[in-house]
Amino acid sequence: MMVVFGGRTQDSSALNDTWGLRRHRTGKWDWVKAPYKSTTQPPTPRYQHSTLFLGPLMFVIGGRTNTVGEVVALEVYDTESSEWTKFNSIQRFRHVVWPIDQTIYIHGGFEQITPNIPINIIATIETEKLFANHEVLLKKVRGTDSGVGGKGGRERKPGKTEGS
Repeated sequence: MMVVFGGRTQDSSALNDTWGLRRHRTGKWDWVKAPYKSTTQPPTPRYQHSTLFLGPLMFVIGGRTNTVGEVVALEVYDTESSEWTKFNSIQRFRHVVWPIDQTIYIHGGFEQITPNIPINIIATIETEKLFANHEVLLKKVRGTDSGVGGKGGRERKPGKTEGS
């Protein structure tokens, strides 16, 4: 299944819905809206963000809202419980993210304070530390392996290649 979160409407209003494009055994495709539990606060509408999955957890990182310069939380959607959890996060948009083991790397993009100057900085989110007070999420992220880099992956400086 392919999953899509957020974006903008034709009138440029930020969205906060999650949709999955699924293929049935018959070969037919359809869109299905992800369920949200009413007991949790809905995610912040945003665009120019990044998303990735670690196991059953979808991470929504950075982005912009309808309010210029608004601080946006890192939000995690647990596909097994249909619950959202908010965390403090770096403030970037138009960036790229990738996981190595349980670490999320964020590169480039723009920061809210200087939205016209691209940056060439790699930041990390250590999910073990992020979920230190959220035992359920911690167990779920510990059970994942991104399949990228294996154990002991290391940070690379921009413009450097392995062995240089």
